[in-house]
Amino acid sequence: MSLFKKSFIAGSSMFAMFFGAGNIVFPILSGRDASANYIYSFLGWAVSAILVVMMGFYCSMLYDCDNKKYMRFCDSKDNCWPNKISTVATHFLMLLINILNLLAASRAINVSFSGFRILSTTVSQHQTILCVIYTVVVALAAMKPDKIVDLMGKLFTPLKLVGISAVAFIAFVKAPHAHLPVTSEAGACFSTGFSLGYQTLDFISSFVIAGFILNFLKKSIREEGVATEDATENKAKLDKFILASCAMCGVILAILYFVLFSIGAKYSPELAAIPQESLLTKIAQISIGGWASWFVAFVIFISCMPPAISLACVVTDYIYSSILRKKISRNIVLLAVSVVLFVLSMLSFQEIMNNMARLLGAICPTLIVFVLYRLIKYYVGRPGKQQ
Repeated sequence: MSLFKKSFIAGSSMFAMFFGAGNIVFPILSGRDASANYIYSFLGWAVSAILVVMMGFYCSMLYDCDNKKYMRFCDSKDNCWPNKISTVATHFLMLLINILNLLAASRAINVSFSGFRILSTTVSQHQTILCVIYTVVVALAAMKPDKIVDLMGKLFTPLKLVGISAVAFIAFVKAPHAHLPVTSEAGACFSTGFSLGYQTLDFISSFVIAGFILNFLKKSIREEGVATEDATENKAKLDKFILASCAMCGVILAILYFVLFSIGAKYSPELAAIPQESLLTKIAQISIGGWASWFVAFVIFISCMPPAISLACVVTDYIYSSILRKKISRNIVLLAVSVVLFVLSMLSFQEIMNNMARLLGAICPTLIVFVLYRLIKYYVGRPGKQQ
């Protein structure tokens, strides 16, 4: 397999890993609320949910997904006071990030059944049992972390990308052409799109999920026989494929997000009383028919599984390696994480979002500035030297 195809798999796997509950709900919600000014809302979203997210993935992989290397300020002295502060800050930050990852994974499980809830009361009546089954499937998949990229790229990505894209594009083509009212000013729409964009948690996830993609790319370079004995040359090749993978993912996201914003705006009159997490199912029901709403419900169900798997795996590995120092079995840690995920998934979508919003507002702006600083330092701070 060529390295271009490997980059495509890596980029599409990146898409599959984090494109879940918030990525489906928020673009349609923002488009609905912005109505005629949905373009401005999309532009704000594109900055925080595409550009910033891809920047986070790219920067993390440039530093080999090594948090100690990534977070330190002084390259020459390990005992300088900024490094001591950054060491403490890194531990605290990783704790916050993994709490957010737990909430994001539980949100994915919660939203996975959202499409079926408006189609059948039976789903709501048996939600506890269904969440147990879903959590068990997530836990079983998370037991094999080395298989995650292949699983995402070859199985979930085609199902997710083809399923959501097909329904979204059909709804886009069949959307009514009625004049849309101006419900908010352009600046307010841009600001709302931007703030909702980082509530997807994709930027936060980039700090931990990027390791799966990086390992896949390194393995691909070795398998294709393009690695040399020159470490600097190998790093340069790897950086190119990292950039190609992030660009591939960014293009997929931009196209799909624009369509979701568009249909949210165009169908806004019919979506006023629909729960946030069920908007796409309702659009399919209106634009295509009853059978399509069941298909969308299934696609949402499938789409929420990859983020839940990858985040459950990340949280498990963090607790297993960084907190417990591998003193007990990873499977026992995974079992405990799965129980917590199940409990959190029983909360309502809005309750989970409220808990996440408090943490996100505190750390996201600082992290964006920090990632920009690390990117500048990588390319400008030490020219010609391997980081």
